[in-house]
Amino acid sequence: MGPKNTDEDVDEQYKLLWDYAQEVRRANPRSNVILGVDDSSGEHRFDKMYICLGPVKEGFLTGCRPLVGDDECYLKGHIRVRCCQRMGLI
Repeated sequence: MGPKNTDEDVDEQYKLLWDYAQEVRRANPRSNVILGVDDSSGEHRFDKMYICLGPVKEGFLTGCRPLVGDDECYLKGHIRVRCCQRMGLI
């Protein structure tokens, strides 16, 4: 049997997202990383994440193609989430 995800394990892994965001900013200085939090429960909990890597942003602006695509999916597992994606074609 494989390891089981408990709520504590998931919470610990979500805490690592702040370190990941910091590492993306360090390794890609022109990148944008935004972590959204939900404070409605009185706790500082992860809600959403936005990443735009600097080289991708610069390539898009250089090519400046006026086409943008949207995609959305629902991930089903221990925690059900909606994953939205927007991409410009170069």
